[in-house]
Amino acid sequence: RPFVVDFMKQIGQANRRVLATDEWLRVRECDDVYAVGDCATINQRRVMEDISEIFRVADKDKSGTLTVKEIQDILEDIYVRYPQVKLYMKSKQLNGIADLIRTGKGDTEKESVELSIEEFKKALSLVDSQVKNLPATAQGCCTARTVSCDVL
Repeated sequence: RPFVVDFMKQIGQANRRVLATDEWLRVRECDDVYAVGDCATINQRRVMEDISEIFRVADKDKSGTLTVKEIQDILEDIYVRYPQVKLYMKSKQLNGIADLIRTGKGDTEKESVELSIEEFKKALSLVDSQVKNLPATAQGCCTARTVSCDVL
């Protein structure tokens, strides 16, 4: 643990209990440094961090709005990258994308809906409330390029 504590101070994570990593176990703010186990936690990516990019990718016809079909076309990818979307929909008893869209636009006709970026943001604004950091689970290990060290 002293190694991890010293390392955390060096990279500006001193106020944490464990190293913060992304979903690929890369230590936040450190290129080529990975951490797993008791010394690390995985921070799930937030939907609102990427909302503009999600909107851009979904807007296949470049109309500046999203239809139900455009959202449905990328929904499975969103579920994989942002599992909190599926959890949110389940916790709010939303049966599908049309129900989610209603939270952003109000009462809607199923196929004729077109959402602006602001309405899309509104529909997904509470999704990140479902995000929980995954706990540290095993003996820790940090690896920087080819140098590795076990931290027990």
